[in-house]
Formats: sequence, C-alpha cells, structure tokens
Amino acid sequence: MAKATFHPHGDQMESLRLLSGHTIPAVGLGTWQSGSRASDSVFTAIVEAGYRHIDTAWEYGVQEEVGHGLKVAMHAGIQRKDLFVTSKLWCADLFPERVRTALNNTLQELQLDYLDLYLIHWPFGLKEETSRPPKAGDVLEFNLEGVWREMENLVKENLVIKYMTTL
Repeated sequence: MAKATFHPHGDQMESLRLLSGHTIPAVGLGTWQSGSRASDSVFTAIVEAGYRHIDTAWEYGVQEEVGHGLKVAMHAGIQRKDLFVTSKLWCADLFPERVRTALNNTLQELQLDYLDLYLIHWPFGLKEETSRPPKAGDVLEFNLEGVWREMENLVKENLVIKYMTTL
C-alpha cells in the first residue's frame, strides 16, 4: 500500500451527495491489482488511514481478501454502517437471471450482508472466459432493461443501497 496518510476532519469524512440523496465518501481505496496484499491494504486504509470507502469487483479476483480486511477492521471497532463498500457486476453476468447469483457470490466473498453501491462494471456483455481485450465475437448483446430491473429488486430487498452503470 502507498505510504500516504489520510486523516478525516474529526470523525467526519468529506462526502459527496448523489442526486438520490445518498452520500458517498469523497476518497476511497481501490483494490484493483492489490493481489494477495488486499486484506492488509484494506485493514490499514480503514483503521490507520481513516478511509471509509472501499472499491472492489469480482473481476479483480480479490474480493475474499478484501472481505477479510473488512472483517478484521470491523473486529477492531469500525462499524459496518460507517463503511461504504462498492463492487461491480461483471460483463459475463449481464443477464437478468445471473444478477442475483453474482451479487450473492460477491456478498459471500466480502462477508457482508449488503453493498452500498453495485455498479455495472462495463456496459456490454462478454462471453465467459473472454480474454482482455475482447476479440471480435466475444462481445454480446445484453438486456440492459432486464439487468437494471433485477438490480432494482436488489435495492428493494436492501441487498444493495444504490446501483448504477459505469462507462
């Protein structure tokens, strides 16, 4: 982890207000390419540096490690309600019937009951086991309306606080 130190003002982290009325911490820890050090990085960022927003994704391959770091930070006294955890729905799961299963896998790996934000990682479908960058024929059409409806259901069930797409 980088050696930078971040100290929130008092106990209040600066946040941004979304149009929905929800707030998101202005500074967050990204876990892409954190590898086997993800657990330590997450714990250190939360407990020692004051971060409250943790960003991860199934595609990064570190959600179990991130979940361990979150769990250890919560055992150290940080409350879940004070954390903002983001993950992302991968392109191969952009089918209405796969949204809930993908989220359940993410929640299990992160050892959480809910996410604060669930994003569509990239707004196009990919075949399973597609290499990066995708080759011709690997990109699939997907039912954005159906996927969106399923993500709305996850919000209604309090499994996700907010969801949206990223570009």
